Amino acid sequence: MAFKNYWRVLHRLTSSLMVGTILTNSFIPLAQAMEQLEQERRMVPTPPQTPSAREENLPDQLMIKHQRQLQDLYQKILRAAKVEGESDPVEETWLFLGQKKGKNSSEIDPRLTEELKNILQAPEILASQNRLEETLRKLQEPPILKILPAELVNRIKTFYKSYADKFKSATPEKQKALLEPKAVLTLDTLDSYRLSQARAREILSMSAEGVISKKNPDGNHPVTELGEVFFKGAEDSKMPLCPTLESAMGAFQTFLTGQGMTPSTFLTLKNVGTFPQKIYPLQAAPKVNGKSFAAHYQKLRGDLSNLSSSSVSALFLTSLLTNPEDGKADNFFVDEDYNLVGIDNDMALAPSILWKVNPYEKEESHSIGVKTILYLLPGLEDRSLDSEIRKRVLSWDPGLFVTQWLGGLQARNKSYKALFGGQPIPSEFLEGIPLHLPSFLSMDLFKKIQQLQGYLNNHADAKLEDILAFMDPLVSQYYGRLRKLNNNPVEAYRYLVKDQDSNSLTHEVLLEEILSPRAEVLIHTEDKSLQKSLVYQALRREQTDKHEMKEILGQNSTNVLSPQKQVQALFKEINFQELSSLLQGRYLITLQKFFPKVLKEVPETWRLNDLAQKILTESFSFEDRLHLYPALKALGIALPEDHLYKVLALNGQDEDKAVEELNAILSFGVLPEALNTLNSLGKSPLDLSLEYDFEKVFQRLIDAGVYKIQAKKAASFYVKGKLGERDEDDATLKAYRRLEIKNRAVEWETALEVLMPISEDENAPIRTVDGDKREMPENVRGALFHEVTGKIKKVNEGKGRSAVGRVMRGPYELYFKEFPELPGTEEAVRLLNLAIAGHDSFFSKLIRYGNKPYLVSLGVKGKNLADIFEEHAKKVEKVKKLNPHQAAKLVPEGIMNLDPKNDG
Repeated sequence: MAFKNYWRVLHRLTSSLMVGTILTNSFIPLAQAMEQLEQERRMVPTPPQTPSAREENLPDQLMIKHQRQLQDLYQKILRAAKVEGESDPVEETWLFLGQKKGKNSSEIDPRLTEELKNILQAPEILASQNRLEETLRKLQEPPILKILPAELVNRIKTFYKSYADKFKSATPEKQKALLEPKAVLTLDTLDSYRLSQARAREILSMSAEGVISKKNPDGNHPVTELGEVFFKGAEDSKMPLCPTLESAMGAFQTFLTGQGMTPSTFLTLKNVGTFPQKIYPLQAAPKVNGKSFAAHYQKLRGDLSNLSSSSVSALFLTSLLTNPEDGKADNFFVDEDYNLVGIDNDMALAPSILWKVNPYEKEESHSIGVKTILYLLPGLEDRSLDSEIRKRVLSWDPGLFVTQWLGGLQARNKSYKALFGGQPIPSEFLEGIPLHLPSFLSMDLFKKIQQLQGYLNNHADAKLEDILAFMDPLVSQYYGRLRKLNNNPVEAYRYLVKDQDSNSLTHEVLLEEILSPRAEVLIHTEDKSLQKSLVYQALRREQTDKHEMKEILGQNSTNVLSPQKQVQALFKEINFQELSSLLQGRYLITLQKFFPKVLKEVPETWRLNDLAQKILTESFSFEDRLHLYPALKALGIALPEDHLYKVLALNGQDEDKAVEELNAILSFGVLPEALNTLNSLGKSPLDLSLEYDFEKVFQRLIDAGVYKIQAKKAASFYVKGKLGERDEDDATLKAYRRLEIKNRAVEWETALEVLMPISEDENAPIRTVDGDKREMPENVRGALFHEVTGKIKKVNEGKGRSAVGRVMRGPYELYFKEFPELPGTEEAVRLLNLAIAGHDSFFSKLIRYGNKPYLVSLGVKGKNLADIFEEHAKKVEKVKKLNPHQAAKLVPEGIMNLDPKNDG
């Protein structure tokens, strides 16, 4: 069915909510069946109990599995296409520019783009025109470097240079082959690859003359099998492809159950044949090793007992939720392990029943909308739901499941559209890019999953037929009668797709037999004649409105919504406060990843004060935390004060991750006061950065304003890291110098460690009042004492009563006062200043060297106050000599500067 026609009738005539209140079994009176079903529904807990933390990890595992399946498919596609070399950076450049222009056309200068068209071309074109060398030179020009990322420019240079070298060294015959134009295959990851023209035509089912024709007898599209991949294309002006819905259904199945359906992807081919600019869209899916369901059924003569229980259950539940419309036998395979596998899933989300109008005969009738051979399998009433599949379905939070699935659809919408590089998508090939869904879909899926989970919670040994009867009793009735009509599912399926002769039971007649009594149940009146006249009105509750049928559910229709709008509608029904912190975090991660704009519009009930505190106690991965931070920031929620310490611990083995996560935290605008708090062990973030040996983290924290650190630990890091031997422009050394300015205790301990290093030797010559044993390096002793006399080299001649010596190494300077008079008083004043002001203003330590006491003090960078006063006095004398009238004019203009650093 054409995609456009398909969506004309996509509005559900009977939702699970409506259908589920009617019939359960055609073999009991309808009114009684209705009453029993209503009673059972009232007993169903909806939603089910919140899964345990262990179970809640399961959905993430299934999503990761889906990504791995896609990665495996990409590799199979490249092998099947026999691509030549690495990805093509030239083609990827045009995709990059097309995306950028689509976001903001003002970012790209049209003249520069035109110039790029002349520069960036296929290498064989440039080589044939002898322009390869010229192109490599132009790639150095600033305009080119400005518009493209440096990494992309470098890849293009390497790409052209490699081709040029290969071309120069090739024989004339090989040069001729190198000059042949290549086709370009682009995956939905936007990676492009070059392949031969012959291989491209083979993938497209294209003749040498450029005509695409369908060689496969079944199906609506040309299909080519190459290697481990099936490629599906489209003939000109024929039925369109539906790649977005196809891949969305594959993701839905994998997310829900983890198995049962092949993944699919979308790709394009261009530069093919005589129309190099034409873009050919394709779907690709992996080959399933096995037999078609029809062949398997025929071989086993109807015995399906060996089919894998888990694969049948997985496909069955997915069908209940997505209503396939093309579930014919050819679209199912049985693999070597007897797993039932679904393929070709681009027709789904159908209504349970369709309302058809014959405009010529003015007749109205109903037909079945959901068509799948799964509901025709014999023995459904005896086949139990697989326990592992049951567990997986119950592990999902319904709202999160729908949100994550719509998020994947949102991502595919973007990547599929980007495949065309900003060009219009050819309407003769494709519909539904970007794909918009019926307005009711998100809420419909949400409630159907709730109902399914509620039923499974109450029925541990539920049979597949029981589940179908509960979820969609009308469909159950229809397929139950059809199975009785013909127990061969392959033959019974024919009733679903075409009318039989007038003597046979057509699907319309069969359905009307159910609809009429069903309508009578819906009408609550004792007037039988009124009941008959109201039958049609009752059925209207479950049919598409006539006007909606005529309206094409396109992008601008009010009856469809984008994935983002679907999510916005869904979130109005979700009680965020009642979710576990793990689920709250997953919701925020999903929104930030796929729908960041929605975060700005969530209800106020989401903005809980303790939200971050609770969420961040959960064990989220590094990638998830990077999505959590901007999500919390968008909600205006602050991070816990101690979270920075946890981040360093979580990334203790990976410094690059620690820096990336640190930057995300600092983007909250954390104040330096908060960053300088100590943890319960009295350690600061800087202390932890050194414990993990994270120099980049150390630098970043200092840039952010962190200065608290255990000074001795910092000094030890300085010496062991040999910072003093590094270049002055070394980032860590520069950060350390900034730290010393803010925290002079670090400068003091570093000066001590550089000039009087700690020693483990019991015979070390220096003892300090705090019990340290320290060395006196030879160069320090030589600078401090006279070699002959052994006396201290005084630097305070004529000043003070004690001899004072000085030693320096690099920026560090220590003064040694021999026989200090009142060292205890000096230390007491330092401690008093520390208690009052919160920091040290001077640093000193009493030591014993040999048999003499010395007070060691840190040199103060700058001038002595007495010297400043003396210089200032001289400048004042110079000012006095100025003409007073002239000076009076200079002072208001701010020209006179009495700064002692000024020469006057």
